[in-house]
Formats: sequence, C-alpha cells, structure tokens
Amino acid sequence: MKTTCSALIALITLNLPLLQSCGEKNEGLPDTLHTDGYNETEMDEAMANARGSIAVFQQVLASGTGENHAVKVAIEDGDDTEHFWLVDVSEIEGGFRGTLNNEPGIVSNVSLGDEVDAIGDAISDWMYIHENQMHGNYTLRVLLPNMEGEEAEFYRSKLAPLPN
Repeated sequence: MKTTCSALIALITLNLPLLQSCGEKNEGLPDTLHTDGYNETEMDEAMANARGSIAVFQQVLASGTGENHAVKVAIEDGDDTEHFWLVDVSEIEGGFRGTLNNEPGIVSNVSLGDEVDAIGDAISDWMYIHENQMHGNYTLRVLLPNMEGEEAEFYRSKLAPLPN
C-alpha cells in the first residue's frame, strides 16, 4: 500500500504544472501552459478563497501533516503574469519560500528550479496530499470542467472537500 500511495503522490506532484490552467495550447509555449478555456471570474474567486484559507495550510505545514505541500504563486514580469507551483515549501514571514516546479512560458525572469518567495496576494493557491487525498488546490477545481473525461474523473476522485 505504501508503494501505491507513493506512486500516486509522485504522479500528482509531477502533474501539478499541468494544472496551471486549461484551454487551448499556444504554439511555441510549454505544453503545461494554457491561457484560456476557463472562467476568469471563477478563477479569481478560487484564488481569493485559497488566500482566505491559507491559515489551514500554514497549520498543516507546521504540524508536518500530509506530504507534497505546494503553494501556487503569481510571478510578474513587466505587464505579464504567470502562475507557478512551488514545491519543497517552507513558511517565511508573510508567506512561503519554495522551488519553482515548471518551465515558464510567459515570463522570463524565473526558471525551473529557482527558489521563489510567495508573499501576500502573490499567493494564488495551496495544496497538499493527506491519506491519498489532495487538499486545497482551489484553482484545479475551476479547471475540471474543461479537462478530458478520464483526467477530470481522476482528479475529482482525489480531491478532498475544501475546508470550511
């Protein structure tokens, strides 16, 4: 059972960059980057709700509960903004520090593997795995209607209810 759970956790973690957004792929950009195909108002609400529940994530991270803790951060580069998952996160004053988990497709001021800080409103989501369930990941929930059937069902089956 431990091996199965570890494999599942690795699969979900490796797929986190794929879940930045859904929609049409853009020529010349990484396959993990999609810039449309979702409701922007719902996405803004999901990010606000994730920030509003960040205390839940902070408590879980501090207690060592769960695995594969990640924080999504908005990176700005001039007029452009792109959202990235940070892994290997730790709490710092005002936010989190972690390692960028995917290649940029819009911004050019960061690279895969960079250490990045997520502070305040730059935090756009959080997630962790506990007892084979994905907690948080508010933005994924907005993207589900635009995913292919089997992929969407896989993620729906792994999502835990959101905190109250």
